Amino acid sequence: MTHAGSAILVMELQGALFFGTGETMVKGIDAALRQRTSCVVLDLRRLTEIDSTGTNILLELKSDLGRRKIDLLLAVGDRSVAKERLEEFDAVAAFGLANIFPDVDRAIERAEDDLLRTQAQASSEEGPLANVALFAGCEPSAIAAITASMTRKVYDTGAVIFREGDPGDEVLIVIKGAASAYLQLRRSLQD
Repeated sequence: MTHAGSAILVMELQGALFFGTGETMVKGIDAALRQRTSCVVLDLRRLTEIDSTGTNILLELKSDLGRRKIDLLLAVGDRSVAKERLEEFDAVAAFGLANIFPDVDRAIERAEDDLLRTQAQASSEEGPLANVALFAGCEPSAIAAITASMTRKVYDTGAVIFREGDPGDEVLIVIKGAASAYLQLRRSLQD
């Protein structure tokens, strides 16, 4: 199981951002990206200088990450050198005000909200049977044969699927939505 929090990469930049340091930054981000990274947060609040090439590298990084469906969020203090330079080089509009935050906490909060929203959408979509752990390592032909003998059932939200003590005459596999056990205390235990 993967941890959703590992999908957000946070990096703090310090000192000056120009051509040479920008290339190092891009290589560092690329090396740190995980397969499931959905967002990179760059903390620019400690930059002491950023020139036009540094700004261009940030814009190229945004474009590259966008092609890989990874968001780039910037944490930039309101009165920081980085914010002034981004405005000076007309980069604020390119990043979009919705992707620029006054601190890392707010940027991470936005990234987490996006991640939760994406996970909620994924759980509302039907997943392929091959992704169910029970069928890990099975050949597609075997999964197809098993699928042919299965019956699809759809339950309303909150429906009771079975109760403790019911005869076990079927295997249930959740491929869309979620299921949970609800234990009800018997009245005799309360007396």
